[in-house]
Amino acid sequence: MAKVTGRENVGETRPEMLVIGTKHPLDVCHVRIAAGQGKLVKGTVLGENDGGECCILGTDGYTAAYILAEDADGAEGESVVAPAYRCGDFNRGALKVKEGYEMTAADVAALRNGGIYLGNVM
Repeated sequence: MAKVTGRENVGETRPEMLVIGTKHPLDVCHVRIAAGQGKLVKGTVLGENDGGECCILGTDGYTAAYILAEDADGAEGESVVAPAYRCGDFNRGALKVKEGYEMTAADVAALRNGGIYLGNVM
């Protein structure tokens, strides 16, 4: 039996349930995440303050504005720049907010006014 050569496992794919449609354009921008946020995972809803700085949604003084597009690790004492979605169609069930916080109708409206539309996947 001949030996098969030249094949290697280069990577893997994982199903993602964050982006759920193409009805609205998907756009990514870079945002500045406030210092001390620690590790934030893809799909975290970010709120923005008047100064343009972002924190995980549920932090006082921040209004829902973006969804984190990649994991970000903010070290203590330093802000970090990370890619975030500023518009598109997203699965509400895949979003993450501050522990103990529930998204409000005002949060959903703020995201929608910015171009982020939420839906449910069955």
